[in-house]
Amino acid sequence: MILSILIIIVIALTAFWWGNQGSFSAMLHMLCALVAGAIGFAAWEPLTHMLLDADGLPRFVAQFAWGLGLAVPFLVSFAILRFLCDTLIKSNVTLPKGVELGLGGVCGAVAGIVSTGICVIAFGHMQVPGDIMGFYGVKRDRSGQLMNRNSLLVPVHTITAGLYNTLSTGAFSTAKPLAEWAPDLARNTTLFHDTVDGGKGAVAMPGKAVKFNGDLHRVQAGPTGESLVVGLEFTNKAMDHGNRLTITNSQVRLVSDQGAVQHPEGWFSQWGSPKGQGYFMYDADTNVASSEPGTSSATFHFTFPVSPGFTPRFVQVKGVRIDLRGKEEVQITSTLASHYAKATGAMAAAGPFELRDISRSVDVTKRFRDIRAGKNALPAGFTVNSDNEIVSGNGILQLGGKRPPKKLRIQGLAEISGARMVAINVSRGEPGCLFDARPAGPDSIRLLTDPAATYSPVGYIFKDRRGLQINLDPAGRFPTVADIPALPSSGNQELTLLFYVTEGATVTGLKVGEQTIGTCLVPVTAKN
Repeated sequence: MILSILIIIVIALTAFWWGNQGSFSAMLHMLCALVAGAIGFAAWEPLTHMLLDADGLPRFVAQFAWGLGLAVPFLVSFAILRFLCDTLIKSNVTLPKGVELGLGGVCGAVAGIVSTGICVIAFGHMQVPGDIMGFYGVKRDRSGQLMNRNSLLVPVHTITAGLYNTLSTGAFSTAKPLAEWAPDLARNTTLFHDTVDGGKGAVAMPGKAVKFNGDLHRVQAGPTGESLVVGLEFTNKAMDHGNRLTITNSQVRLVSDQGAVQHPEGWFSQWGSPKGQGYFMYDADTNVASSEPGTSSATFHFTFPVSPGFTPRFVQVKGVRIDLRGKEEVQITSTLASHYAKATGAMAAAGPFELRDISRSVDVTKRFRDIRAGKNALPAGFTVNSDNEIVSGNGILQLGGKRPPKKLRIQGLAEISGARMVAINVSRGEPGCLFDARPAGPDSIRLLTDPAATYSPVGYIFKDRRGLQINLDPAGRFPTVADIPALPSSGNQELTLLFYVTEGATVTGLKVGEQTIGTCLVPVTAKN
């Protein structure tokens, strides 16, 4: 991992340099770093909100404001403190050589950890792609759950956040300590920029762009659990770059008086259904709360699963903190209660999976009507044969548009000698939907045939608002549920699994894990 290597090099060089400069000089440098870090965290939010609320600044500045609000005061105060030390302290303290090297190296390493830790935290609070030089940290997985993807070899951001959380209630204590008002800082470093479309969404907005609308409801969720519903109103200043508000579950968090942090499991949206208010789950990375294009405001009610006795301190959206202390919990409206009961009741009442006939979901074909691209317009990485058929590759094609000339037009997906391509539509609402069986990530996906044989997917076609993703890898394959895109319960996406099946066989069913999704009798005819 590039970032881990760079951090180790910086810490090692800092320790080596200050070990050779002497323990007293190294200790002063370490103290400068610690004090500068405290100043940086103290000035972080006030400076950030000054940038976010300022008029006349370029729009992109807002997406870097949270990172700059921490990094700038840290670096400036560090430079000033170093200048004062070098100017005012003229003498040195001499100790035995071994002590100088050892103590100086330790102090230098501490300074290096604090400096790199603050830089990682600052960079993580900017609009960046899904990773920071290979470091993902905690991210949404395909099912929309917040999972730890990887970590740094030396977790400097975790060490630094823990250090200043402790100092904020100790030596550097304040009326509003960092530990209480910015809990889970290390975890939030990578969640903060985990936006829609892999980091393309806005990560920040002005403080006045969102407000609490007075709706704070506590509802029963199952026999023992509870959920808190928090209503928030957003103005046009909260909109993303494309004049549309998008909010992932990683960008919203509810914090209790005890420091517990909860992210939402779903939201009520006034645009959610044709009949008005609807309830939707964050059950896929493509499922995000979003406003209608062109609207100047939006209202969302986020639902947070909490334990009994959870007392909210504040809710935070894209860095903006909204104080909920003293806010009265009110009875949930009948409309919200109806939609919530219907959604959660439907999930609870799903019951055992029922076998079905999946013939309608199975097709023996290599032609797909949504593929309208020309071979010259394919994303990098696709391999195309002489018949203008995709042999392998992974990329997103645009939907619609004019069909390219026949000589350049992609004719479909390539088949292999002795086998045909079998496509199974496993989208929500389809007989072949394997997600109705609530599979786990490691569960294997197998196509069953007669004569008895099993086949794993060699690829998939995933259609959503971003376009048409084609991922075809006959050599690597996609053997488990974890290897394919997750489908949200809202059912706005389409997923087709692709298999190479021996000519002359008959497809008899689809199985995921130990659960047979359905049966059929679809012959795999030989090529003409």
